[in-house]
Amino acid sequence: QGLAVVEEEGEAEEDEDPGQLPGDSIAAFRPGKSLRGNQSAEKCERRLRRERAALLSELGHTKAKFSLTLQTLRATLRLGDNATWADIVDHTEALANFAAADMATMPAGSGASFAPWLPTEAQEEL
Repeated sequence: QGLAVVEEEGEAEEDEDPGQLPGDSIAAFRPGKSLRGNQSAEKCERRLRRERAALLSELGHTKAKFSLTLQTLRATLRLGDNATWADIVDHTEALANFAAADMATMPAGSGASFAPWLPTEAQEEL
């Protein structure tokens, strides 16, 4: 559930660079300086609110993807619900070491002469 960014009526931009805020420099935002009148200040505030909403929405999407990735790795590696990223890395390293040892004991010509998922150094040892 992200926040939708909706432009309000009369909020269309006049060919401005979306990365630039009204005003020529940061000096326009210092206390005591005017922002080319109230209209510019209101427009700047609306733009900042829209950008904030867009960033919060993107943050929500990123958090959801992160959680889904963690959940998928836990399920794939058959780890518990409380497994951390460190547990996932440790488990994956143990699986890689086990696979390397298993590949080393296979007879030559058995059809599995290398393990493509192992680092190059581990393949050379085989």
